[in-house]
Amino acid sequence: MFLIEAYVIPTPSMEGSLNVGDFLFVSKAHYGIRLPMTVLAFPLVHNQMPLINSESYLKEPSLPYKRLPALESIESGKPIVFNWPIGDSVYITHQRSYAVSQVARQKDWLQYDRELADKVKRQDYVVRPIDKKDHYIKRCVAAPGDSLQIKDRQIYINGKPVNNPKHLQFLYEVQLPAGISVSNKKLDEWGIDFGDNRFGTRELFTNGYGLLFLDKEQVERLKSLDKGVQVKVFAESSIPDPANLFPFDTIVGSQNWSLDNYGPIWIPKAGATTPLDLKNLPFYRRIIEVYENNQLEVKGSDIYINGQKVDAYTFKQDYYWAMGDNRHNSEDSRAWGYVPHDHIVGKPLFIWFSTKEGNMSNGINWDRIFKSATKD
Repeated sequence: MFLIEAYVIPTPSMEGSLNVGDFLFVSKAHYGIRLPMTVLAFPLVHNQMPLINSESYLKEPSLPYKRLPALESIESGKPIVFNWPIGDSVYITHQRSYAVSQVARQKDWLQYDRELADKVKRQDYVVRPIDKKDHYIKRCVAAPGDSLQIKDRQIYINGKPVNNPKHLQFLYEVQLPAGISVSNKKLDEWGIDFGDNRFGTRELFTNGYGLLFLDKEQVERLKSLDKGVQVKVFAESSIPDPANLFPFDTIVGSQNWSLDNYGPIWIPKAGATTPLDLKNLPFYRRIIEVYENNQLEVKGSDIYINGQKVDAYTFKQDYYWAMGDNRHNSEDSRAWGYVPHDHIVGKPLFIWFSTKEGNMSNGINWDRIFKSATKD
């Protein structure tokens, strides 16, 4: 058990604030040290052994969840490190881990990842305890008891707009007029590289057209190239898809929820009681069954918990809503729902090392070393 743990940013979901290739120190003490639940594990690795790609721990013996007193509470607007809530049953490929529940809803993924398709066919998945689920880092945007809504890409908490991170990113269509170009060197100075390209290629523009993840400052710099430069938010992000958005119910389509317009949604709080019916059950079903270990049944229009007919539920722990700063390129609470308090790992402190685009051969980001991980 360590008070501070090293963590590396593997994906661009927090790009601009925390970049791919940033190495962080994460404090486990600030939000209360979670005592080990998995007792027997290989040291200095999280959940997989290097090279052989096998699980690095034994599930038994195990200990119940227990957390020491916290130094501070989790603050909305600050990054947090946590265990991936739906990562209890996962298909593991060389690219990433896929939650079994996600793949069941999104069959089209099988067309693009043959290794995943083979694993699904063989039902070759791994079941992990809480403390061995994959680590994620996102920004806590709503605390227990808050009501969250996204309107035209702006987050509102309890009806009030929140301050956005300095480097908040969205996906933009960029069209350069004929005769106007921009060098890769200039783009690099602006913090724009192939990792910001939706198409995943090193050529950011084809016939002057690009589909890029950008922050507000980068948008203005591109516009400054010429008055004919056109930059607009990519419209696809406003299309609702019930299979992609929590709670994966008809409310997503009927209310036209999307990445940019979502909610309102209430964040459960320990000790709070909510009315429970078939309409709001999709929001809380995983909490009741999985995170809080109850047996839930639906018989007709009636809901039973542990054999008792109920019309309300009292939550046992706090929950949080976490989102990436790269709002159109982040798998976050909009995709899998609430983050339980017992999944919280710690608070990011500072960047102790950083490589360009996550590759040492591309160079070192000297200006990012020793930068705070919680301040813009």
